[in-house]
Amino acid sequence: MFIKIKSRQVPLLIKKSARAKYLRAAFSSDFASITITHPKRCSKRDLQQFIESQVITWANDNDRYVSPIDLTAESQIILFGQKVLLEQQRDIRSDFILPKNTDKLKRLIVLYRSKEKVGELLKCAIFELAEEVFNKWCTQYADQLNVSYDRLKIKDLTSRWGSCSKINKSINLSFRLAFAPEAISRYVCAHEVSHLVHANHSSTFWQVVSELDKDYLKHRKWLRNNGAALHKYNFG
Repeated sequence: MFIKIKSRQVPLLIKKSARAKYLRAAFSSDFASITITHPKRCSKRDLQQFIESQVITWANDNDRYVSPIDLTAESQIILFGQKVLLEQQRDIRSDFILPKNTDKLKRLIVLYRSKEKVGELLKCAIFELAEEVFNKWCTQYADQLNVSYDRLKIKDLTSRWGSCSKINKSINLSFRLAFAPEAISRYVCAHEVSHLVHANHSSTFWQVVSELDKDYLKHRKWLRNNGAALHKYNFG
């Protein structure tokens, strides 16, 4: 089943639960699907009214709901806080040429053999670039705290921006942080590195975070208010 939200057909999943007392809607972190859970005794009329008066109205009126953007050649994206134009050039040898210095990042040069693979190849390229950049930042923060980690992995996380295992000395980060302003993605790096000192979210932990990012409260708020927009790019 699909419903129309902001000119886009969005998959709607309907689940019945014996434990549910009320109708409730849950949006996926990338806002690509909606799940409605309803109690056993729920009429089709009540369900339809809930979808029309609550779910559709909220999604269309709420700025946090961002319609996904299908990436194609000649698309423009935001990468590390800068506008980047994808430009096709058939005379280059690699699929993607990415500048090593992101401070001068102005353009991604794209070479593709079939249009269907543009999104897939771009996603792989951003994974590699994000790993390089985030590793650099995490290493800087780890040195400041006199700690170390053994592994950093970039993933397409859906329910969180990052995670850290103090025991395994490993850090996971969402590649979609590459679409955030640099200060925001740096905050997440600082947050996860701080877990190498404290595995919890105690006041002592936040004190460590503040040593690395004095504006962390502002950056946390930005993620809460704008995080959904980092999932707007659809790589196919």
